[in-house]
Amino acid sequence: MKIAIITDTHGIARPLLEQYQDKLVNIDIVFLLGDYYSAEIQLINSIFQVLLLGIHGNHDDINVFNNSNVINIHNTQVKLSNNITISGFQGSSKYKPTQYYGYTQKEAQQEIKDLPKSDIFISHDGPMGYCGDIRDNAHCGLKAITDYIKKNQPKLVFFGHHHKNMHFQIGNTDCYCVYELGIFDIDNQLNVTSYETYYI
Repeated sequence: MKIAIITDTHGIARPLLEQYQDKLVNIDIVFLLGDYYSAEIQLINSIFQVLLLGIHGNHDDINVFNNSNVINIHNTQVKLSNNITISGFQGSSKYKPTQYYGYTQKEAQQEIKDLPKSDIFISHDGPMGYCGDIRDNAHCGLKAITDYIKKNQPKLVFFGHHHKNMHFQIGNTDCYCVYELGIFDIDNQLNVTSYETYYI
């Protein structure tokens, strides 16, 4: 399975996807991890004729997925035809009062508490304690995500928000922070056999 991950484009999706269009062939599924303009979602919707699964970022407009084929999987689970399950969680730690897709640590814990175990978990923010300075309210991560991973041990986790590319493990879970564009090849056991990240 070949997965394209697009996240945190903040208005530059067109030049990004034009620059790396040769990488966007034979994609099976696209994960959208947040922070786009509506026009970018419409562009992505026109480029890819495959399953588009997404969650909102902390900068997203409430209507960003309107009139597109993107399936918002925040706090829910989808099952693919090969029985792979995927779930998602939107937004980030709340660092300003006007932040629509923002959660205090307590709110995030409450929101995610009934989310079932999935094979793949996607989110905008990452797990607290692994991806940023815990003293930085904007980039400290969410403890709820850390707890979900430790409890359920999804095979793969993909998240954005932090504007960097990194890979680490939490128990048996492979976690990938992606910035702008990532292409992942995954085998039938959900092992990442190869991946590349691209940004402008």
